[in-house]
Amino acid sequence: MGSQEGSQEGSQEGSQVGRRGDRKTLERRSSGRTWAWLGAAVLLCAPLACASFGGGATDPRTEIQVVSAVVGGKNVFLPSTVVVGSGAARTLSLYNGTETVHGFAIPSLGIETVLQPRTETPIELPALQGGQIHEIVCHLHGAHRRAALVVLD
Repeated sequence: MGSQEGSQEGSQEGSQVGRRGDRKTLERRSSGRTWAWLGAAVLLCAPLACASFGGGATDPRTEIQVVSAVVGGKNVFLPSTVVVGSGAARTLSLYNGTETVHGFAIPSLGIETVLQPRTETPIELPALQGGQIHEIVCHLHGAHRRAALVVLD
């Protein structure tokens, strides 16, 4: 009987290890699905956002918020695509949500600043022409994910 109990305990332990492994696999799969859904939502909503500025509509925003954050161990700008309408000057309100200094630069516009940790920094954008895409980079850390400023007509 002792050998049967031992084999039952061993099989129970083995099945729990299998369950833990399955749980980790499931967590990885659901995390991947979350990112897939998020990506799909962005792809589906982007044309709607673009269409809302088209056809002579104007962009009433005077301030646009951008956050420097760490997501999944990667330094990113959120949103990664900033969309504005043409013709009016605007303020980018940049918030560094991390514990370290980060850079923010739009080289094609001659904009470059250093973002202090846990601090909000306003940047004035000039009136921009439509039909342009400007790259946004962290000029201090090459590993920071790049972003874009898209100017619609």
